[in-house]
Amino acid sequence: MFQEKLSLVKQSFLSHTNRIEKAAHGSIEGFLNREKDRLHHVLDVDFPVIALSCGLIDELCMNTISCYQPKAGDLNEILSMMVMNSKLKILSFQIAKVAEAGIYFFTQPPIFYPREISSMSTLILKNMELCISFFLNCRSDMKEIIREQRDYFSALFEKFLKDIVSSEKGQIEPVCRLVQVGFIFDRIIELNQRICQDACLLQKRDEKAMNAENPAPDSHLEGITALFSEET
Repeated sequence: MFQEKLSLVKQSFLSHTNRIEKAAHGSIEGFLNREKDRLHHVLDVDFPVIALSCGLIDELCMNTISCYQPKAGDLNEILSMMVMNSKLKILSFQIAKVAEAGIYFFTQPPIFYPREISSMSTLILKNMELCISFFLNCRSDMKEIIREQRDYFSALFEKFLKDIVSSEKGQIEPVCRLVQVGFIFDRIIELNQRICQDACLLQKRDEKAMNAENPAPDSHLEGITALFSEET
């Protein structure tokens, strides 16, 4: 019965992460391609569903813990999903802010998007997919890739700020809004990095829990056992 409930929690959480990934694609790509309908869909349809889903995930996790009192390994997994869910909630607010900024630009005279914005956007979406996949699968080989992407993003972001400040001087408010979008992108990457760190902690906890449940045999006892087996 508990395993069925845990399976339901995992499946719900997986659907939740997929929904957020889809909204991120819609928001960022809609911003880049100036697709007003797509941005409105993120704000009016995706975002309210995600907000509701965040609450349901927390409720499912808490209900599972209180009803079944799971063992260390399973408990760590459920608690880690709750921690990641709180970060995904913040992430969804950042995604909504990008959509709001995109809609704002429809009301303004055309403004040039720096080339870095496109590169940063692509990197964000790839980074998000990697981080969520890393969390769900605990694949340690992704950790270095995510760190490298973060370093590359930082260099791009710095260049973007220099370029945007030195251009479009006649459009102060739109430029400020575009800089704000850059900082939102940076916040999203930072949240992804924290999700990655949570996955590392989860992996270490699972290893400790497994070692506690199956302790390694004492080397001294092993030597005595070997001695007795030789005598017999």
